[in-house]
Amino acid sequence: MIKKKIEDSNLREHLASLPEDGREVFLLHNDQVRVTAISATTLINQMRANHELGLLETYVLGQAYLAAGLLSSTVKGNDRIQLTIECGGPIAGVYTEAWAAGAVRGYLKHNPIPLTKPLESLDLNELYGPGFISVSKLLEDPLVTTFRYQVDGEEEDNWTVVDSSVTSYTERGLDGTVDHALY
Repeated sequence: MIKKKIEDSNLREHLASLPEDGREVFLLHNDQVRVTAISATTLINQMRANHELGLLETYVLGQAYLAAGLLSSTVKGNDRIQLTIECGGPIAGVYTEAWAAGAVRGYLKHNPIPLTKPLESLDLNELYGPGFISVSKLLEDPLVTTFRYQVDGEEEDNWTVVDSSVTSYTERGLDGTVDHALY
């Protein structure tokens, strides 16, 4: 995608005064816990300009960019992560891809997001509706032969190990009214 100029001169000046976007990864508890922090103010504002997004669309796609950026800390080299949300609400779909180096790209299925009434809060559950979320690791490292995952827990004997030829996993049957964590 061709980078579009951010038209707002005040915003450009503000972004220039901030530290560069970046990602920091910390390993704690004898390398058993990974904490990732990202700053992406310029990334999100550039995304908004490139896709000509409104505020709601920036909020939705920006959250997905941040999630993909955080997930990309789990891969290395030229590997990448794809985060895909397909849903039955007005958002309909969000597609993002992030590289180990930190670059992120993505798009919304609907831009603008069609609304039937004004939003009353930043809770987007109604706009997503029922659907699926998929996280795919696209690995280019021939030495990786397996990976493991858990939903909602990190119990040592409860990991599911998957062959590295499996690049995508969709969890079905989760209660969409509660938050879940993928480990």
